[in-house]
Amino acid sequence: CGTSFDPEEAAKHFIECPLAPDPAAQVSCIHLGIGCQFRGPRHGMKDHLAVCPFEPVKTVVRSYIKEIQSLRGSLEAQNDELNQMREKVADLERALKGEEPLGEDAHLRFKALRDPNGLTRDSQSELEGAGAVDVDQNLESMQHKIIKWMPQTCTFTLEGHTDGVMCLAHSVPHKKLMSGSLDRTIRVWDVSLHEPICDGELKGHRGGVTSIAYGGHRLVSGSTDCTIKLWDLATMKEEAKFGGHTGLIHGLVVLNDMCLSVSQDKSIKIWDLRQRESVTTMDTKSRGCYGMAIHELKLLMASGSRIQTWDLRKVAASTMNESQRINFGRYDTLTGNTSGVYGHQMVGDRLYTSAVDNSVRLWDLRSLQVKSKIVGHSDFVRALATAGERLITGSDDKTIRVWDLEFHDCTKVLKGHTSYITALLCARARLFSAAMDKTIKIWE
Repeated sequence: CGTSFDPEEAAKHFIECPLAPDPAAQVSCIHLGIGCQFRGPRHGMKDHLAVCPFEPVKTVVRSYIKEIQSLRGSLEAQNDELNQMREKVADLERALKGEEPLGEDAHLRFKALRDPNGLTRDSQSELEGAGAVDVDQNLESMQHKIIKWMPQTCTFTLEGHTDGVMCLAHSVPHKKLMSGSLDRTIRVWDVSLHEPICDGELKGHRGGVTSIAYGGHRLVSGSTDCTIKLWDLATMKEEAKFGGHTGLIHGLVVLNDMCLSVSQDKSIKIWDLRQRESVTTMDTKSRGCYGMAIHELKLLMASGSRIQTWDLRKVAASTMNESQRINFGRYDTLTGNTSGVYGHQMVGDRLYTSAVDNSVRLWDLRSLQVKSKIVGHSDFVRALATAGERLITGSDDKTIRVWDLEFHDCTKVLKGHTSYITALLCARARLFSAAMDKTIKIWE
């Protein structure tokens, strides 16, 4: 019919649209989903909405329903974890009673608990190899990690961007924090000081900056203008510009002199930053390519309920020249810069990704299946980070949650942003969070 309206006004427009079905047709109230049972002719629905008791409170009721659904999902996830723990306890009790055989390592640890002075030197070395450690020493180191990496309060708020902040990156050599925004700029912050200050601003993109990554003494940025730019942080100047994607850039990973980019155009490209050229393009054949991670020379990208992998050694062998392969091969472990936008985070050999159902998923990289779900946020989770023994998540519900990596319990909820969280970064014993409220907050 050519009428323009907001998505939430679609039901109301249907009542008045001249191209809609028969006006006398019986229809339900547009608030049926939140409890209204009225049903009548379409032409009379406008009069009903004027007196419908659910019309004035529709926003509040829908938010309550959404929160109830989220809490139910959280309870179901916690019940699953409790059942798994009960099974483990039952197995250990049966083993202690002799109903099930213990493994050799378990026998050795059990013997140490019964008679620690009765172990020979060989047994002690075997015990250490079996995973036994000094309890006091381990407790002290764990307490140090928790104290160092448990964000508690917001100590500073960095302001200056004129639109939402979409991404963050950190340079250890320069002691700088970089932030990319929809205002088309990248701000460079000096975080070596007690109170961080803005050192400069990088301008050049013709669209919002959606992704940045630092590596090899270079900063790489991706934008809604479908281009990638290379920056020299020493001179604050643009070094090069890469074109080739036909959609906005969602994620970047820098590996020495190579860069990987994932885009809305359903492709992943590998770039040679020295030669300033594209090496190869990989078609994901999947909508919603929002991030990527790298683990043991494999590129991982989760999309929906499945995960895609590429062996980067085979990619290099088939697409790169000898010089590029040698340079690429210098990264035989590929650690550090392994996270992408929209929730891809490697923790050891575990991959955590965000999902559209407000949860975070843990993937088994051997079976490429979802191993478990972490539920607690009431809206979409956009950002993931790790700090010591903690997983940190940022959501559209404007909160940051800190999770225990072992049991996936929420140990802290941080509130302060007034819009949804877009990026998280842990560096210099601090947590940096960016949001659409145009600010970056520092948590210590």
